[in-house]
Amino acid sequence: MKNYFIRLWAYHQRFFRLYLLVLMAIYGIYLLHLPTPISLILKPLGLKWWSAGLTRASVRLLRLDWQGAWDYNPLIYPLVVYILTYFFLFPIFSDKKIIEK
Repeated sequence: MKNYFIRLWAYHQRFFRLYLLVLMAIYGIYLLHLPTPISLILKPLGLKWWSAGLTRASVRLLRLDWQGAWDYNPLIYPLVVYILTYFFLFPIFSDKKIIEK
């Protein structure tokens, strides 16, 4: 188990700052109620983008409001499964050599 966490951290530490930056940008847009560029184009046309409501759905998931997340965008559940798979299973099967300290 210890080797798994060492391997996990070694794999993700290269991108840790990028992960934090993306999270801050997404939730900054959410907290400030800023429109995304694609919504500025599609909203006047009356179209809805496939990712509309994903940020609000992820906030609902963090609050453990499963039905509220589903109501905002049902795509949140496959997306969460993909993200968890990327973070926890992908490093195990990567071919990169990881040096243990």
